[in-house]
Amino acid sequence: MKSILYLLLCLFFGYLASVEAQVSSSFADHSDRWTIIPAQTQVQYQSGGPTNGYIFGSDFLLPDQAINWFFSAPAKYAGNLTAYYQGVLAFRLKLLRPGDGPLPAHYDVVIVGGKGEALVYKLPNSPGTQWTPYRIGLRPDDPNWRVVPQNTLAVNSTAAPVYQANWPKPNARQFYGILTNVRSLHIRGEHVTGDDGCALDEVYLGKPNF
Repeated sequence: MKSILYLLLCLFFGYLASVEAQVSSSFADHSDRWTIIPAQTQVQYQSGGPTNGYIFGSDFLLPDQAINWFFSAPAKYAGNLTAYYQGVLAFRLKLLRPGDGPLPAHYDVVIVGGKGEALVYKLPNSPGTQWTPYRIGLRPDDPNWRVVPQNTLAVNSTAAPVYQANWPKPNARQFYGILTNVRSLHIRGEHVTGDDGCALDEVYLGKPNF
């Protein structure tokens, strides 16, 4: 009897550990407090998609369609995220309109630290008109990460988020240090010129599996 009880307790606490192993947004019922920056356009919620719900943004109703906008994560993606060091950031993107042309020179993910320094990431491929999955390693040896010095990156602006390949790659101390106090996390939504819209779904931070 005791062995059965012990087994049940192990299964229960193992389940709790797996639940706590990631921060996620499935958008099954709502936008989960995600926003869009800069605020010229608003985040919209739509049922359907891979997880029966997703969010999207667009600028085709705006007079200035040259706005470079990002999906901005809620507070649960901020603070001390060192538990996810060497883990993953995963999400899906989908273009709602093909636009006039790609913007391949821009960075796609931004993690801003508490002192204003930032990690930026360039996706290996742009999203298409079908759901495109991404899985990014939260580790400094991923060659697409760059570190940007304190307060030199204007995330909440309409400026073009141009990726600089000559920016330094983060070392382990820099990467871990930024994750100790994350101010904000952003995923680019503006991937094409002209009339465009982009959807986001199935976002999660996963802990490493050692």
